[in-house]
Amino acid sequence: MDSFSVEELFHPFSWRDFSNQYFEEKVLLIKRNAPDFFQNLLTIPQVDEVLFSQQVTHPSFRVVDSKTGEFPDPGTYTQNGSTNINPIEFCSYFTKGGTLAMAGMHRHVHSLRKFCNNLHEKIGHPTQTNLYLTPPNSQGFSPHYDTHDVIVLQIDGYKSWKIYESNVELPDKTMPFQKEGFVPGKVEMEFILEPGDLVYIPRGIVHDAFTTEHSSLHITLGILGYTWGQVLIESTLHNTSKEKEFRKYVSSELSKGDYEQQVDRLLHLLRDDLLQRMPLKRFSHQLKQTTPSHNIGHLEKLIRLGNISSKNLFIPTMEGVHASKQGKEVVLTGNGKKIVFPEFCELPCSFLANSAESIKIGAIPGELDDQGKLVLVKRLVAEGLGAIV
Repeated sequence: MDSFSVEELFHPFSWRDFSNQYFEEKVLLIKRNAPDFFQNLLTIPQVDEVLFSQQVTHPSFRVVDSKTGEFPDPGTYTQNGSTNINPIEFCSYFTKGGTLAMAGMHRHVHSLRKFCNNLHEKIGHPTQTNLYLTPPNSQGFSPHYDTHDVIVLQIDGYKSWKIYESNVELPDKTMPFQKEGFVPGKVEMEFILEPGDLVYIPRGIVHDAFTTEHSSLHITLGILGYTWGQVLIESTLHNTSKEKEFRKYVSSELSKGDYEQQVDRLLHLLRDDLLQRMPLKRFSHQLKQTTPSHNIGHLEKLIRLGNISSKNLFIPTMEGVHASKQGKEVVLTGNGKKIVFPEFCELPCSFLANSAESIKIGAIPGELDDQGKLVLVKRLVAEGLGAIV
């Protein structure tokens, strides 16, 4: 199965169109009349396979009562008092009018994991995928807003949506939706999502969805973005561990002039850190360290390493990895990795880190002999930074 490209997501709109006209601003509805548009991203048999071949647990997998919006007792669809989902009992709720909510599906389906990883690289923010299977004539959640942006991908069936007038602008986790007593504003948009369609809903926009005579399966792709507030907090915490000025107690007896001077000193330190985009680099590093690899086929690559020679082609996959000379060593860093080689590997490492083209192993530049190049390439393959053709 071919992978679903991040670049296709908003087709026929470009990413530039989305970023400049819609992102964090307004709803984007894309009607495609292309029911197979997402077939390389997720299919119903893949969902079946997750439920019946993997150990999935509550509360990531749970049921929503379509009439009340409440959550039935998980003991009715888990196994022997544990949190493990009993797939037969879990699925039976679908026939009783319950919505099956399956969070974090990118942790279970390789195509979704690869898509989310590629999306991380594209936008620089964490993402997640939740799946909702809703029976006919049902509603999963009443009108509400989310504290993160969502992109809804309709996989199967049909779902009717309403977008309401909203007064909350770009809420974050400090401004959660309060269901009790909430009355939605006037309806501003109504539409039906069909297979292959998409709608982007910025955080804070009140919405709800329901099915009529058809069931519905859709992915909710959540963008768990880093806000400017988080950037400032991260920079402050980072500088607190480095600069004693941030660790001084605040005196209530400071004069106005002394107080303003201290504020200026702190802001100067923050400004240097922020202008170098250091918080963003630290966020990116943390994201790459915590993102599971989608490098399927890696085990087969390792098994075949024993049969390669200097005549084989090597394809480096080292985007985001940088080579640097550190004393008598060459260090590859990036994507949560730090790999150390002897200094005589500087030229081949630098060359491969800046190339995405296949090259005959014996033709890799530098002073290494063929045996040395084979050792280097085997190490890179083992670290997930290349493949043998």
